[in-house]
Amino acid sequence: MVPILIVPLAYLMTMANSLSIVHSHSEREQEYMA
Repeated sequence: MVPILIVPLAYLMTMANSLSIVHSHSEREQEYMA
């Protein structure tokens, strides 16, 4: 039962990390463009 819960949690964590990285990167690009 534990692995069944860990897999979705790890997937959501990686997705959140990738989204946060893309968001911060887009903000940095906007700063360079300004």
